[in-house]
Amino acid sequence: MNNELLKLELSDNGKGFNINTTKSKGRGLMTMKNRIESINGKILFKSHQGIGTTLKIEIKCKKH
Repeated sequence: MNNELLKLELSDNGKGFNINTTKSKGRGLMTMKNRIESINGKILFKSHQGIGTTLKIEIKCKKH
C-alpha cells in the first residue's frame, strides 16, 4: 500500500485574531488540533487581525 497525503486549506477574510494572546483558543482550536494529531495529521493556524484566518491540514492516508 502506498501512502497519500490529503491536504485541506480553509480560509476566510474575517476579523482574524492574535493566536498567541487569544484567551478562547482553549476549546475549539485545541479540539481540532487534538483530533487531527490523533490520526497522525498536522494542522497549522495562521491568523492576522483585520485580514482573516487560514487553517492548513495534512493527513496521511493509505491507498488501497
